[in-house]
Formats: sequence, structure tokens, C-alpha cells
Amino acid sequence: MKTFVVILIIVLAAVGAYWLFSDQEEEMPEENNDTMLEGDNGDAMMDGEDGAMEDDNGGAIENEGSNGTGSSGEEQATPETVTISFDGSAFVPSSVTISQGDSVTWINDSETLTWPASAQHPTHTAYPTEGGCIGSSFDACRGLEQGETFTFTFDEVGSWNFHDHLNSTIFGRVTVTE
Repeated sequence: MKTFVVILIIVLAAVGAYWLFSDQEEEMPEENNDTMLEGDNGDAMMDGEDGAMEDDNGGAIENEGSNGTGSSGEEQATPETVTISFDGSAFVPSSVTISQGDSVTWINDSETLTWPASAQHPTHTAYPTEGGCIGSSFDACRGLEQGETFTFTFDEVGSWNFHDHLNSTIFGRVTVTE
């Protein structure tokens, strides 16, 4: 008889625990539709009910829907920016992989000028879009002083070599995926 009472107490405790925890899941508050994003300088940006966001410079960023999908219903990735620094003798990291539409910012962390540009030296024509000052649009077009930056958005999928136009033995690669 004692065994039966112990089993009954265990079963009742298990049923009570199940009821208690399953009831709490249903009472959880609704999810907040605000999305926090972090800007390039670490500042938080808010995507609230109106769908409006601001970039680090106060410019508007369009939002095609609060659920992160575009009008086609497919998931839309938020463009990102990857940083490559120049330490005076190399680009760090020398190789990065990003998604199509993402950007890379080169920052000069040295006292030596650096001029990031598309390969091949000296024509800068490896990246397929024309523009810039010599060949490709992927070109800083001048030496960057210490602390200065150059940002380029990669719209073409592929593997894109780059170099320091002022010292062509310093190079790297940006791989862009879909």
C-alpha cells in the first residue's frame, strides 16, 4: 500500500509540474517587434513599428518589412561591413569572405600611406565595374593617411584580389558569395 501511495504522489507531482510549466509558456508576453541593430561605431539603432532606421550618419535605411523579408517573401540579409586594417606592412586580415551587397572598409592604422585598389597593378581592372581613377570602381584613388578609411560595396559575386597601389607587394582577397 505504501508503494502505491508513493507512485501516486510521484504521478501527481509530474502532472502538476507539466501543467504548471505548459501553462507558463502560453502566458509568455508577446514578442516585441522592435529590432535592435548595431551601427559601425557600436551605436544601437532601433527599427520600430514605423519601420524606419537610421545609419550611423543619420541617413535613412529602408526596411521592406518588420519580419526581415522583402516583398517576395524571401529572407533579405542586412548588408554588413567588414573592416580590414593596414598595419604598415600588411592588410589584416588579408582575406575576407562576405555576401553580395556587403561592404569592406579599409582603415589605415599606420603612419605609412596605403592605397587599396583592385588587382592587377597598375591597371586596377580585376573587379568588373568601371570607374575609379585608373580602371575599376574598386579603387581608393589616393593614399590614405593614418586613420583614414575607404569603403567599397561589392555587388559582384566572385573572388577579388586587391593590393596597395603604393606597394604592390602588399595584397589581399575579398571573396563575395551569393
